[in-house]
Amino acid sequence: MKPNPITRRNFLKTSAFTAGSYLILSRGIALANPGSGSGSGTNTKTTCSRKWVTRIEVVFNEAYSHPAPVVGENGELVGNNDPGMNQWSGMVWRGSLRYWYRSCASTVEQGPVSALVKSGGYLLESRLKSGSETPWPPGHFRISTDYSSATKDTAGFNEYHDAKIEDVSDPVYKYRSEMKIHFQVRRNGSSGCIVFTEREQFDGFTEIMKATGLVGCSVNGMCIRYVSVPLKVRYATTYPPSPTYTWDRFKMGSPIPATDPKTTPPNP
Repeated sequence: MKPNPITRRNFLKTSAFTAGSYLILSRGIALANPGSGSGSGTNTKTTCSRKWVTRIEVVFNEAYSHPAPVVGENGELVGNNDPGMNQWSGMVWRGSLRYWYRSCASTVEQGPVSALVKSGGYLLESRLKSGSETPWPPGHFRISTDYSSATKDTAGFNEYHDAKIEDVSDPVYKYRSEMKIHFQVRRNGSSGCIVFTEREQFDGFTEIMKATGLVGCSVNGMCIRYVSVPLKVRYATTYPPSPTYTWDRFKMGSPIPATDPKTTPPNP
């Protein structure tokens, strides 16, 4: 049998088949390598890198006195003295703050991330008597995710809705306010706030707390805005076992507004 002659019709059929095979092969290669070709990424699953804080825990495991002031020959204060030592009161408490977080990419809680913190040692426009311990009381609280007053050196995160820290024996007048978590501004301790002592650790905490309070990217509704985060404070010191507070009745002010008792725990 003679082979089919190469006619124009047979040539077009052969060319069409070859071109079609090449197109299929080319598409197959493109599909096997999603990183190439004009259609790459069209089937890529949307991801979200947003993280948010799920809970915070502070444990104070050490208490110590302020260093003795340095006095000159004529009785004047010299050297590296604390300019606020006229406000010294009680002990300075040192411990760690740990926080856990989640992300849109995972339902598993991650952490903890640890940081060094201090609290107490000073009175500042306080309702407490001089000599009283002044750190953050033990208990369960909530911390606002709103970043407060960036222009102030005490910028940070207040207790949620400025909730008052009360004394259960007299919840009308015995309370503290303006309690927050921020970076240290005193040389040693604070007047009640929980303060970070390492700037890098505080900057990392600030970044994720701000992200917790903002609506960012979202995957299946997982990334919602959280206006507050639970905080647990406890003491694990040998001496004293926990701070005590002595209230100054001469500084008692107006009765506090009604607040949710769950966010306003009593002092011990």
